Amino acid sequence: REAPPRRAKMCFKVLAQVGDAYYSIFDGVTQYREGITLKHPVEPGHDGGLYVYSSINQCMQPDADTFPSTSALAHCPKALARCWAWMAAPGAQPMVYGNKLAFDCLHVTEIVEHPRQRARNVRALDELQLRSTLELGRPGPS
Repeated sequence: REAPPRRAKMCFKVLAQVGDAYYSIFDGVTQYREGITLKHPVEPGHDGGLYVYSSINQCMQPDADTFPSTSALAHCPKALARCWAWMAAPGAQPMVYGNKLAFDCLHVTEIVEHPRQRARNVRALDELQLRSTLELGRPGPS
């Protein structure tokens, strides 16, 4: 396990949750786990790098505004990773694509349920509970 250097920046990444595992929404292959460091050199034109946001608020945008329509796991439930990101060469700057930053290296410190996903799950549970409550109040068959 590689520890992030002092120059690393705290950032956030939106992931796809597939069962108990977490993957890149875009490629559907790169797996993320707490405590691991990934490396993928940044290349111009979206040809490389590990993409992150500098704030949690940026992670709350609608998926259609954030991920290409060709993203492999766009349909999956989402999770949020807190990470440290840095460029391999000291002094190098990440590539900037709108509100996303592409870094060479990424260390995942924590993965949690995405707040939007949590809200969906809570609403679904509330609806189930409401339906159960309403059904309990109905008279049974005579």
